[in-house]
Amino acid sequence: MQQWLNLVQHAFINDGMLRAELSKEAKNNKWLLGIESIYHFEDHDNSSSFYNTSIEKDQKLLYTQMASGGNPVDISAINPFSYNAFYLYNVAANYAKGHENRNAFYAHDTWQVRPDLKIDGGIRLDYINIGGNSLPYNFAPGGTMGSMVTDVHGNPVVANLQPFSHDYLLPSLAFHINYNIKKNYGLLAEYSYAQMGSNISVFEANAAQLPTTEQVKPQTVDFGRAGIFFNHRLVELVAVLTYIEKPKILQSVSTSYENVGANILEQYGIKTLGATLDMMIHPAKGFDFHTLVQYMSPKYENFTVTLNDNSFGGASNNPMGAGKSKSFTYNGNTVVGVPNWTIELDPSYLIDHGKARIWMSFRNYSKTYGSIMNSIVFKPHWESFGGVELHVNRQFTVGFNVENILSQLGLSGTVGGSEFLTKSDIDGLAVKTGGIPMTGNYLRPTTFNFTCQIKF
Repeated sequence: MQQWLNLVQHAFINDGMLRAELSKEAKNNKWLLGIESIYHFEDHDNSSSFYNTSIEKDQKLLYTQMASGGNPVDISAINPFSYNAFYLYNVAANYAKGHENRNAFYAHDTWQVRPDLKIDGGIRLDYINIGGNSLPYNFAPGGTMGSMVTDVHGNPVVANLQPFSHDYLLPSLAFHINYNIKKNYGLLAEYSYAQMGSNISVFEANAAQLPTTEQVKPQTVDFGRAGIFFNHRLVELVAVLTYIEKPKILQSVSTSYENVGANILEQYGIKTLGATLDMMIHPAKGFDFHTLVQYMSPKYENFTVTLNDNSFGGASNNPMGAGKSKSFTYNGNTVVGVPNWTIELDPSYLIDHGKARIWMSFRNYSKTYGSIMNSIVFKPHWESFGGVELHVNRQFTVGFNVENILSQLGLSGTVGGSEFLTKSDIDGLAVKTGGIPMTGNYLRPTTFNFTCQIKF
């Protein structure tokens, strides 16, 4: 049996933006000053229900009834008119109406300090105001606004709109240094620091309470890289070391534990040190060969998730038993979906001064993890592409390309519901059942595409 969560969204969204800039060029400087104002308003609701299907090739809808405690029991061989195929209406629902307005000031300068030294840098200051109303409750099956629901303490209350608001003052800066040791090679360095605030979706999260002040504190992002560059008529090369740190990331996730839907608020940090070699080779006129080799090893930090009554929409739905909780720690695990090694090989050839172009692209990804528990491993794989573009004239272009030339099989992304399964859990289920049905992102089969572009 495969359990599904059905979400029906309805939203009214209004956006507006204003930007004004003032620039000036001096002998060795290019100045830019700007202001930006963004207005965002939304009236957003999610209705939800669960349903089950079989796991055979042609899936069938299974009719389901609710057992004591609110957990579903599969009774597919019954009179379909006696029970509904959908259940647990609105236990994963949410509603919010509010605004997220941003006003910013920024300044930038390109400074040619000396003929061999250039510095680009800038600062930005954002003021963000978030406010509105939401329904921070655990919804009983069939719950709607005005009906009886459960608050964070497990007490029955009437679902009424509750206000939320938060203000951010967020500074950020960035600079890039380019130093030519000789005319065609030199050193480069780059650094950026930014503070980021939670957006309105965090306050809309389906949870029994609004996020705490600690949870919505500004998140910082540090990025730095340093390396060398080399330019020649036969080769252009950049080699850098990279450092990235995000001490806190906050996101709302809908998942499941022991086949019961759960809503959790994940809070964690990420840190990585990597290296990149990016090279463009020109072995002959019209022929280019781009190569990229990258190593990254991002790890989770300060990452713990605790499941309790609130996670499952109330004590009656807690599969561990009312009032019980369980914590899972992911510190030191590799970030989901990020390969340690990436290799790209991209040859291309221009014909008749660019009237036609033949190109191919081969990308190799090392193993990745499909769960934050690192219990699901996707094997290394290649992705391959190729094509031809023909510019008949200025108005007419035709093309043909092929995806997955090598007919590779591969997986990527995240497997839903795997956050709480250890490798021993998965191995045990595989032995017991002969396999575990899961969903994820798959490589497309070999695909042929034709394109035609007409400019009037």
